[in-house]
Amino acid sequence: MQTVSDPGRCVRDAAGGLLLIGALGLVLGAVAQLFHIHELLNRGLNLGVAAQGLVYVLLSFFVARRSLIATGLAVALVLADVVATFLPPMRSGTALPIGAWVIQAFLLFCLLRGAAAIRALRSR
Repeated sequence: MQTVSDPGRCVRDAAGGLLLIGALGLVLGAVAQLFHIHELLNRGLNLGVAAQGLVYVLLSFFVARRSLIATGLAVALVLADVVATFLPPMRSGTALPIGAWVIQAFLLFCLLRGAAAIRALRSR
């Protein structure tokens, strides 16, 4: 039985979280753009989000294969996404996207645990 602290499970959770977020971005961005769904387009879901989702999906494959470089790239992209999510509301004075930050924080937590687990598995 695998526990929550099992390194293999931590890597799988990191890859799964990245795959989930990536697939959602890919599908929602592509659907919004292809079918001109204005509600989604007004919320910023477009081909850029679909491309970001595709990158996350590709990185999740390599994270699952225990690539420390892919995990580091994913952490860097999530941190860049946090900054990109934070700046526009601060400049315009609109409401801050707390829900997006919670999801990004959860994904970042999973990725950091996954990176530590990859290091632990490599040292065995």
